[in-house]
Amino acid sequence: MNVQSAALHHHTPRLNVVDPRGLGIRAIDFWRNQATDTPAVLINRVAHDAAGHPVNCWDARLWESQAAVNLATVFSLSGQALLSDSVDAGWRLMLAGDSGAVVAG
Repeated sequence: MNVQSAALHHHTPRLNVVDPRGLGIRAIDFWRNQATDTPAVLINRVAHDAAGHPVNCWDARLWESQAAVNLATVFSLSGQALLSDSVDAGWRLMLAGDSGAVVAG
């Protein structure tokens, strides 16, 4: 980051929103290209399951009320990620053996 860019973003606020369990559910950033531009609001959101695992994530690129998730993850009962499906990286299945080491993925 150059000095001019660093000065532009110095003291730029970031709003973090947590649910009653203390888990982050929103991160709101502000971005602008020039000092005279009106800041754009960039919202990232996360949905957690009952165990507190982040199961669905939406980033600011696809922020719409009906937008598909950017990253969806399915967890086992022990909390290990079994399947992840990302709009950027595709999907990945991770199956663990008896020792807990990933044997397929």
